[in-house]
Amino acid sequence: MFKITNEQIKQSKIELEKRKKIFSYDMLGRSLSSNPFFPKEVKKNLQRINGEIKFISIIKEEKEEKLLNQALNLEKDETNCALCIELQPQDIQNLSLIRRYIKLPLLNKQFIFDQYQILESLVYGADFILLYAKFLNLKELKSLLEFTRYLGLEALVLISDKEDLSKAIFAGADILGIYFLQTFDEISYKKMISLIPNSKIILACNNIEKNEIKKYQNLGIDVFCKDK
Repeated sequence: MFKITNEQIKQSKIELEKRKKIFSYDMLGRSLSSNPFFPKEVKKNLQRINGEIKFISIIKEEKEEKLLNQALNLEKDETNCALCIELQPQDIQNLSLIRRYIKLPLLNKQFIFDQYQILESLVYGADFILLYAKFLNLKELKSLLEFTRYLGLEALVLISDKEDLSKAIFAGADILGIYFLQTFDEISYKKMISLIPNSKIILACNNIEKNEIKKYQNLGIDVFCKDK
């Protein structure tokens, strides 16, 4: 669901350099003056209300028409509080297509490691981004979080162990996504959640069976991620 490989990281960096040559950072920044997209309220959507179960559905589709149709269908499901858009780095413009028709906040699922990508996310219509604590040091994570908020966006920081959590907390993350890379169970989640301050919004980013969702919610999960 959120697993990323070294090959994907390498490819993301290659694609980013290509995009920078076509559309420089300064050009991207200047385009904000005519940007029709204003970031939506993310935290309010994710926070639990009266014990209701909320989901972020993940959409992956290369063809624009199918991508939009899936998004429109998922928006009809009142349990969805946001949509996670999984696109190839070179296809980020498809975010704009969805944004024109969808009211739910959109999460850009791309691997982000550069301020350019955050600015790009804002320009094309994302409301929040995904940061992998595992692949960023504390200084990098803190810097990217600060820039994200400077632009009016939010960040979902993905953590998979205590080291990731410590890094995320010290960097100032408010929205934490727990994703165990190997096996996971109720005990694993319970141990991780017990270390997270109550003020944080917690997402379960592993696929959890429908009949077990309530059990995990009782541990302190605010939002569940699921494939479309």
